[in-house]
Amino acid sequence: MLWRKLTGSLILAIALISVDYRYAVVDRATPLLDLIIQPIMVVASLPQQLIDSVYTHYQGVEALAEENRKLRQQLLENVFSSRTLEALEDENRRLRTLAQLDVQEHSKQALVAVVTKSNTNAFRQTITINRGTRDGTYVGQPVLDERGVVGQISNTSLFQSTVLLVTDVSHALMVRNARTDDRYLAHGNGQGLTLKFVPRHNDLKSGDILLTSGLDETYPEQHLVGKVTQIAAQPGRDFLEADVQAGAQLHRNREVLLVWNRETPEEVADAD
Repeated sequence: MLWRKLTGSLILAIALISVDYRYAVVDRATPLLDLIIQPIMVVASLPQQLIDSVYTHYQGVEALAEENRKLRQQLLENVFSSRTLEALEDENRRLRTLAQLDVQEHSKQALVAVVTKSNTNAFRQTITINRGTRDGTYVGQPVLDERGVVGQISNTSLFQSTVLLVTDVSHALMVRNARTDDRYLAHGNGQGLTLKFVPRHNDLKSGDILLTSGLDETYPEQHLVGKVTQIAAQPGRDFLEADVQAGAQLHRNREVLLVWNRETPEEVADAD
């Protein structure tokens, strides 16, 4: 049975080959077969094309996302570098200003200190600095910044000191009106300073600049304390009160300047 089927298939193949060779049937049928087969091939290839398109799109999105991430990283690094450079330039400007303060005529030496802590409330106005007795600091030592008087050291240890700000309610200093040369006692009020017991006939105006007088033996003279912002008359009294805005940056400082304005007790003992 099997050899009959094989023989029949062989005879049919030979016959078809002979007919095609004689009449070119396959060549003539090829366009028709292409017309039928081509749409089938296109439809069959659609899933693969869709997969390729999705993959290519995903790869493009991923590449764009990666490029975006790198650009964002570069931008952040540039911004950081720019901010760091600006911060260094600002710090250098502050240090140059501190170094140029005219304290040499009134003091033995000066030293820059870094502010490590700030304490600000209505009852206590202090900052902590990284200089202590090992650096020669002493209680009552004046502290300045590039704008004016910050305060004086109220407590000191080996490695750090506490600075009582001019705005503290327990602080007072003698000031001089740069315009009239009049002297006043300025008290801290927790936010700024207050001039108390100013005679009514005194020539005091809003906007007057107040400087250290040098009479309290604490601060060197001619350094900015603040500016008069408001003057009020006390009803039924012969005195005025004036509010003063401090000139120094106080709680915004990063560095301050310590001034040796008098001999320390140890130096006095050595001199004796």
